[in-house]
Amino acid sequence: MDLESYRKKLPIDIEALHICCAEHSVFYEEVAREAAEAKGEAEQAKALLELAEAQLDSAIRARPEDYGLAKITESAIKSAIVASGQYQTANTAYLEARSRSGELDVLATAFDHRRSMINNEVNLFAANYWGQTSIAEGQKAKNDIAERIARKRNQRGS
Repeated sequence: MDLESYRKKLPIDIEALHICCAEHSVFYEEVAREAAEAKGEAEQAKALLELAEAQLDSAIRARPEDYGLAKITESAIKSAIVASGQYQTANTAYLEARSRSGELDVLATAFDHRRSMINNEVNLFAANYWGQTSIAEGQKAKNDIAERIARKRNQRGS
């Protein structure tokens, strides 16, 4: 699932706490599983980057002239490795995998916070905190929360 679909599941509908409670563990499991898979993919991409680096190092040492090197120095070898297309491709794949892993870790943390907030809302409900509010007031509070979330997302996007 794409990250935006998960983000849309984060808000808590205080008018439907029973549904939020019922769905939360499924949402959290999905995000946590994807975060673990993304971490594995990032580790695999790192291993492939290191492999590409090792292969290039060996190839450059064996035939430096193929890489435009007249003199073999550690600095020249490192520069030739980093400049190669094979290394650049592997590095880009690693950076993308690491970025996705980080984003999913943030989402997993957000869903953990969501769990705490659901617990807090249930406790407030049990204490009849919302007992004196009208449906219009509850809807206004819900709209205010949605507006704050939208503003924060827009600020991050700017």
